[in-house]
Amino acid sequence: MGKTKLGIAAAIAALAICVPIAMAGGTTEVTIKEKSGDFSGKVQGTPSSCRADRTVKVKELPSKNTIASDTSESNGAWDTGNTGADPGDYFAKVKKTDTCSKAKSSTVTVD
Repeated sequence: MGKTKLGIAAAIAALAICVPIAMAGGTTEVTIKEKSGDFSGKVQGTPSSCRADRTVKVKELPSKNTIASDTSESNGAWDTGNTGADPGDYFAKVKKTDTCSKAKSSTVTVD
């Protein structure tokens, strides 16, 4: 294979690796905290457009049923208000969008 063809093949291989990464869009993280059945947290992301207007679902374990949801504010803050959640373990989740990745929080325990 000549140097030109080898160079083109290397460029195509590099592009094949980089394009899916670029197409994945922004990164997202979601946090959760709980106090007396009131769940709240933040959606954090790059670019900042990945923070606002994201639907955050609070799910119980092990069933993964959604017990509450909220839409994040422009700064990423969200708060379900008092859910009356039963004792157990819960996490928050946001779905992937066209430009932002999905995210799942750590688990919190309601006593």
